[in-house]
Amino acid sequence: TDGIMKYKTPNIEKWFGWKPEELLGTDGFITVHPDDLERVKNEFVTLLGVEASVKTLEYRYKCKDGSFKPIELTATNLINDPIIQGVLLNYHDISDRNEMDDKLRSSEETFRKAFTTSPDSININRLDDGKYISINQGFTNITGFTEADVQGKSSLEINIWDNPEDREKLAAGLRAHGEVKNLATRFRTKTGGILYGLMSASIMELDGIKHILSITRDITLRERTNRERKRLSAAIEQSTDTIVITDLDGTIIYVNSAFGHSSGYTAEEAVGNNPRVLKSGKHETSFYKQIWDTILNGKTWQGRMINKKKDGSLYTEEASISPVRDSSGSIINFVAVKHDITEHLLLEARLHQSQKLEAIGTMVGGISHEFNNVLQSIFLYAGLVQDELPENEDLRSNFQHILDDGNRASDLIKQILTFSRKTKVAMEPQPLHEMAMEVLVLERASLPATIEIKTDIDMNCGMVFCDKTQISQIIMNLCNNAQHAMEEKGGTLTVSLQQTQASMNNGDPETEALELKVSDTGQGIEAVDLKKIFDPFFTTKELGKGTGLGLSVIHGIVEMMDGQISVTSEIGKGTTFRILFPVTEAVQEGDVIKSSAADVMSRSILLVDDEESIRSVTQIILARKGFKVDSASDGTQALELFKANPGKYDLIVTDQSMPKMSGVELTKAIRSTKSDIPIMLSTGQLGVEDETDFKDIGITAFIQKPWTAVELIERIRELGN
Repeated sequence: TDGIMKYKTPNIEKWFGWKPEELLGTDGFITVHPDDLERVKNEFVTLLGVEASVKTLEYRYKCKDGSFKPIELTATNLINDPIIQGVLLNYHDISDRNEMDDKLRSSEETFRKAFTTSPDSININRLDDGKYISINQGFTNITGFTEADVQGKSSLEINIWDNPEDREKLAAGLRAHGEVKNLATRFRTKTGGILYGLMSASIMELDGIKHILSITRDITLRERTNRERKRLSAAIEQSTDTIVITDLDGTIIYVNSAFGHSSGYTAEEAVGNNPRVLKSGKHETSFYKQIWDTILNGKTWQGRMINKKKDGSLYTEEASISPVRDSSGSIINFVAVKHDITEHLLLEARLHQSQKLEAIGTMVGGISHEFNNVLQSIFLYAGLVQDELPENEDLRSNFQHILDDGNRASDLIKQILTFSRKTKVAMEPQPLHEMAMEVLVLERASLPATIEIKTDIDMNCGMVFCDKTQISQIIMNLCNNAQHAMEEKGGTLTVSLQQTQASMNNGDPETEALELKVSDTGQGIEAVDLKKIFDPFFTTKELGKGTGLGLSVIHGIVEMMDGQISVTSEIGKGTTFRILFPVTEAVQEGDVIKSSAADVMSRSILLVDDEESIRSVTQIILARKGFKVDSASDGTQALELFKANPGKYDLIVTDQSMPKMSGVELTKAIRSTKSDIPIMLSTGQLGVEDETDFKDIGITAFIQKPWTAVELIERIRELGN
């Protein structure tokens, strides 16, 4: 009762480091923490009172090493025991229990902080009725609903679910497993906006009542980003441009679908490979070095490159290669956006060729007009002199030579005009397969034994709107060129004709067409020559073996028929010409051009021509045939003569190309006076379209330069029939 320790159990050393004998006979309060001493003494005073027999208290016990341990002390009053006459003390080390209490308090504090400060939406609802018990600030920040808005209400009552099926999924998961993880859902904000969330929930007990703890993360931005990424990915995949992404070493890490279309390599074959598999051998090493130097310096390279497909064929791409940087500005990838322009370049070359040929055609057409005037004068004067000579005069044969050579020159001019599409042809629907077979029968007879001819002609082809003579000219010319290419070593000439679908003009839909191919196994044509193959007067034949007009004339005929012609060639393997003709089904009224006639016999003629030599000799020739002839040197003078005496003339013969007023302009002026006098137009450049237009103006008949006196008289007589 005086506080002196009489007995200690031996295990005190295990727990507190003291040996029993070290404490026996000492004041028992020396092991009490100074801060706890007064409280412990007061408890003992109470214990020694008659009203208390047992006391339990906690305090800090001093160990031998000077440290303190928390203990729970149970003190029993034994002062009535005759032997002990004191107090029995039981010590229990409660360090672990205190540690657990501390952890629990810390955990509760952590949860409280997490609940209040989390940016995610956290809410606690009763399981039985779903009513909100508590929400955090994150719930309010995301949804706009405050504690006052949701208190005592369920999620259905505040209409927070955009899709009620999501709520059913949550309830089903909780019933089956007691928890739900990462449920993707859409929910409504207080203002009606739609947000995307990722929800996890579990069942928990609070004060013996089951609740639902729900945590929802706002993934709206992520969802929108994913959708934008998917849209971007879809756009990239569906783009007709090739997109290639590489790492810093140039290894391919991504290609879109267009890459396979242009290169022939699948994505699996490309990824992990290097773009050098596309190298065509058409660029120097310095070309690729310049690309790398540009992009490694953080700049974009743009230009054209020729690449090689998986099958070995070449194609040209317009490319833009750019560095890709991360948020710190470091280059992490390279991206190439490329567009296959092979077809574009072919069309561009074709357009350039067409424009060049058109310009040449315009030039040679003008030159031909001047040649026609010269030949016209030669024809008329030579014919005039020949007619004045006796039948047995040797000079008659000399003049006939002049006329024969003039006819040869005239034929050459006609070829030039055909090339420039300024000549008159009689076009009508024709069976191309029959015409081809007729020509090939003749070709078989003329080909040497060293050349084999193969044919593949579809005899059920449709018809083409054409001039039969010109079609024969095309096939014979191509066959003759093929023969020339194989004359040294022989070979095989192949002619095929098939009906197919083709676009006759860039951008137009495909229509029915006839495809004519003429191929040889000859020496082939150099690439530099291939570019000029359709130019007039260009030839690779020896001097005296060709005029260089054959292919240019063919080109002019095909263009006039709204067709297409192309050529491919490989040195040592041969050449193929491919022609597409549009198919026609029936004769269209007005397509076949025929000369019109007037029911008059011309006796008095007004002759109009700006070339004095032609005008003079023509006037002499007509006068000798019994016609009365007045002449004018231009349209203006002729119009004055006509207006002065409109009833004087039975026929007007006028040149087309004249200064001051052309033949067409003269015709319009005369027709404006309501006169129906026959008018014959003389021109060296007359096509089907021109003749149709001229007839609409009021021209009665035509005569093609250079014409002879006989042809002129015959045309005049035709007008009288």
